[in-house]
Amino acid sequence: MRGPIAVLAAAVFTLLARDAAATCVQLECKPTTLERPDGSALELGGQRVGAHLSVDYVARAEPISSGGGFDFAEDWDDREDLVWEAGSGFWLGISANEGARASVSPGVVAFLGLHTMVEWPRERHEKWSMPEVEATRWCAPIACLGLGLIVAPTGVVLGNEIGAELRGVYGAETREGDGSLARISVRPVFRYARGALRTQSFVGFLLPELGAQLREGEGPAFAMAWSIYPIDWRVAGPLALSLDPLRVGALIAPESGVSVDVGGELGLRFAP
Repeated sequence: MRGPIAVLAAAVFTLLARDAAATCVQLECKPTTLERPDGSALELGGQRVGAHLSVDYVARAEPISSGGGFDFAEDWDDREDLVWEAGSGFWLGISANEGARASVSPGVVAFLGLHTMVEWPRERHEKWSMPEVEATRWCAPIACLGLGLIVAPTGVVLGNEIGAELRGVYGAETREGDGSLARISVRPVFRYARGALRTQSFVGFLLPELGAQLREGEGPAFAMAWSIYPIDWRVAGPLALSLDPLRVGALIAPESGVSVDVGGELGLRFAP
């Protein structure tokens, strides 16, 4: 009986060893050693080995990283530490002051941002046994009527992606014929980045974008604006669709005084 049992054990061992070696073609592996129960030789990968079979690799659970390629985050919160992004898109501005006709200014915008990802502790909710309601992200600009912030994740209140964005705008001026305008500004970024969507946090809603605008035929004007509800949707790899449906602010110029400034924009971001 000993002969058949040894043959059976050797056959099983051979199949397992060949399977492990074949699996290593596609998976990342680590060194190990397998021992064959009998003393006969074994042919594996075109080579004959003895009783102690040294298998160079045994499969691990992680896939091999594509050599020389780039690994992009699938979701906003997959990113870590310091990150950057850039993009451009269509920009629209409408401004008017008392006694003047409104000026509609279509144009283009380009932006470059540097942000850091923050992982807030959950002590506040765990201490009081309160749930975290992620749906509060949709009412953050109005502070979720106050009570909603009690169950809002800390990122919804303060933002879990914090940084700044340098922005430049060039547009056409329609009020005085064929003029043009240029604007440069810095926008603080306090966003709630979770999953495929990135939305405004409560603190981010309170902080305005600040900059200066030059309009053809006029002096410089100080510009400030609040983005009511910007949304960034990560559509594929590092590419994201950026929508700022309503921007409200003011232009303050020595010559023309204070003008109301509203608008919006639609752009595409590259955010690795």
